[in-house]
Amino acid sequence: MEGGGFAHAAQIVAMLEHGHSPVRKAALKALSGTEGGGSAYAAQIAEMLQDSQYDVRAAALKALSGMENGGSAYAAQIVEMLQDSSRSVREAALQAL
Repeated sequence: MEGGGFAHAAQIVAMLEHGHSPVRKAALKALSGTEGGGSAYAAQIAEMLQDSQYDVRAAALKALSGMENGGSAYAAQIVEMLQDSSRSVREAALQAL
């Protein structure tokens, strides 16, 4: 970590757009492991709540819930995820609250 950030954060954020869901999930996990639990990337992580793959949406919720700060700004979106068609996403949303 350099300067309170993560040296390769830009490359990891770019992986959130990858065509394969396991890569997007890994990127979310990596960002949540940065200083502050990924709060510097909260907006990019919150965008992943709209991903077409349920496991990526669940990973985004887990990443948001692990943030020191930033994640609380997305509480309304997290509440909306309680209505998701996927049980694992609903469970992750409940845990995030």
